[in-house]
Amino acid sequence: MVFSLVDKRYLVFNLIRQEGPISRSAISRRLHLSSASTTVFVKDLLNAALVVESGQGISRGGRRPILLQFNDDCGYAMGFELDVTRIVGVLSNLGGKVLSMQGQPFNVNDGPASALTTIVAMSQKLLKEARVPNDKLLGAAIGMSGPVLYEEGIPLSPPIMPGWDGYPLRQQLQDALSMPVYLDNDANLGALGEYTYGEGRGIANLVYLKVNSGIGAGFILRGQLFRGAWGVAGEIGHVSIDEDGPPCSCGNNGCLEAMAGEPAIVARATQAVRAGHPTLLAERAAQHPLVIDDVVQCAQRGDETSRQVLALAGTQIGVALGDLVNLLNPRLLILGGEAILKAGVLITDALVKTLHRKALRAASRNLEIRYSRLAGQATPLGGVALVWENRRQAYVRDVLAEANSAKGEDG
Repeated sequence: MVFSLVDKRYLVFNLIRQEGPISRSAISRRLHLSSASTTVFVKDLLNAALVVESGQGISRGGRRPILLQFNDDCGYAMGFELDVTRIVGVLSNLGGKVLSMQGQPFNVNDGPASALTTIVAMSQKLLKEARVPNDKLLGAAIGMSGPVLYEEGIPLSPPIMPGWDGYPLRQQLQDALSMPVYLDNDANLGALGEYTYGEGRGIANLVYLKVNSGIGAGFILRGQLFRGAWGVAGEIGHVSIDEDGPPCSCGNNGCLEAMAGEPAIVARATQAVRAGHPTLLAERAAQHPLVIDDVVQCAQRGDETSRQVLALAGTQIGVALGDLVNLLNPRLLILGGEAILKAGVLITDALVKTLHRKALRAASRNLEIRYSRLAGQATPLGGVALVWENRRQAYVRDVLAEANSAKGEDG
């Protein structure tokens, strides 16, 4: 295969992005380029501010080599999480450094048009706060609860979002924001965010589990986000763990989401209060409808009923994850979502114990389990990563062309 100069520059850029800090001589060896060609290509990338010099490497007998690495600030993107009760947005550089963040309550029953208005207003606030150059803003991506037809950019019968099916959210936002926009499932973007910027960096096979109003999973397999044939992979919340269990929003009975999602946890706690169990929850329930924070806080104070409610949810999630580990054999399981991050070991002790009891030892013996460390921003940052993934090659080509044009004019 014969590569053009632009292609070769992109190959050099991509190697620096993936493996930097790296020296010019190492680039030459890895890409089978002459030293002269590497010098020219690197100079172009430096002039375009796509890469930067980052100190000196170890000498192998001569002068210490100058190292090169990707310039995180060569571009920016926005990522959003559209949850059932809240919308969160971030504007970040391409290295995952959040420059501005916005969040506000949202009722999914208000419909997609309301979400569209909210995201557009939030985008304007993010841009105003971060003050990034318009020509360096690559686009935006939204992660929403429920199945998404990724290529079409539309929700696909999301069980907990009535009225959203088939709404052209991506196209509407693209028109409103005048930039490329991508739409994906929130757990998918959570997995991509962790793989690119979080606990999963460098780990090619991982599962990201998100537990909040719904329960979803995102998969990175062989270093690629796996969506399935139509973008519906990862709907672990609709795996039935008890056919005689409560009805689920999807129409089945005993789905994991109906048994162990935030609303189910709160409903079980409320039922315990109504049944007259001795619990600290009773005082709170007399003041306001219970929420997940009440259950977690009472459990942290030693309330046995609250602890049992959370442990049961962990056990139920562990049942489903045991099967998932048998199917996919991931190296890493990352636990995220509001419910898990707030409750911590109150849920995850039972979850991990049950997972290992249900999964084959061969599948789970070397499995690492970690909490998300992205401060609730895994999905929005996954949106940033998705924009960069989709726009990278065209953006690098355009920036190089611009830099060459400017150099020609100066000359």
